[in-house]
Amino acid sequence: MSDAQKIVRYGAGQIAYHDIGEGAPLFMLHGSGPGVTAWLNFGNNLPVFAKRFRCIVPDLPGYGASSGIEGNPFEQTIKAILFLMDELGIDKAAFVGNSFGGLMAAQLAAHHGERVTRLVTIGGIGVPLFNPFPYEGIERLADFVEKPTREQIVLWLRSMVYDKSLLTDELIDLRMRTAATDALILS
Repeated sequence: MSDAQKIVRYGAGQIAYHDIGEGAPLFMLHGSGPGVTAWLNFGNNLPVFAKRFRCIVPDLPGYGASSGIEGNPFEQTIKAILFLMDELGIDKAAFVGNSFGGLMAAQLAAHHGERVTRLVTIGGIGVPLFNPFPYEGIERLADFVEKPTREQIVLWLRSMVYDKSLLTDELIDLRMRTAATDALILS
């Protein structure tokens, strides 16, 4: 499966995305954090989903190869998603959102329900009923942002996964390189 990324101009910047498969449109929105990209978040799942859906997998604004945005990141990210839908001629679609992407998809469904056919959220940020807030993952993320070292990204990633064997040196190095690129895009 090709991981060829496409680019659409958006304002003074761009939105990078993957468009793979055929069928009903399915937007897959990644989470936040250092070094995250659409491909890193969903690339391993795309072969399965692309058999049934046209998967549109964007780097959200400020991540991967998409330009950063000014203003309220929640409002501006939703505007960017709606722009991409319009640019691709998609009136409505199903959405799968991971963490921050789940929050964005839920907001999109709440405010633009006519554009959303189905919604699935994974690891969404919700109301802390049984756990203290901020969650450990948010605390580790803040630690990394304050001190962006390999040690800090490892601590953050370890707090985010159940199966620690997924955290290979290759993945950690890739997330560090991508996080460094994100910092350049956002500065």
